[in-house]
Amino acid sequence: MQDDTLPLNNSNATTTPLSTRLPFTKYDFGWVLLCIGMAIGAGTVLMPVQIGLKGIWVFITAFIIAYPATYIVQDIYLKTLSESETCDDYTDIISHYLGKNWGIFLGVIYFLMIIHGVFIYSLSVVFDSASYIKTFGLTEADLSQSIIYKVAIFA
Repeated sequence: MQDDTLPLNNSNATTTPLSTRLPFTKYDFGWVLLCIGMAIGAGTVLMPVQIGLKGIWVFITAFIIAYPATYIVQDIYLKTLSESETCDDYTDIISHYLGKNWGIFLGVIYFLMIIHGVFIYSLSVVFDSASYIKTFGLTEADLSQSIIYKVAIFA
């Protein structure tokens, strides 16, 4: 049986000189700004609610466990994509290193994790914003139950 997988660390690869690297453009700046904004937004929406519900010690314990785990997973993901010889998507790159079956499996798992995160974040934005609007007296009704409000938030 022929092994068609490649090692993750290619010691024969040459490093690109600084003068030939791609420049940091406005498009790149937009992505950096978007990622930072999403991180701040998620922290603003989810953290105070969870600290209030669970308590500060549960939050600190979860933070100590979750931060390194999240960092390691994102570090591996980004290094895998950036150190690839080809400019392909995640599934193709993983398939190149680990084989077709693992590429499909890990691609599906990654997709489900992203969908889950978007779903949780979206629900939090709808329910928290509706709660704030009601708390500040801008409306008497709970807008989170209205389909029109949900569509307006997502649009």
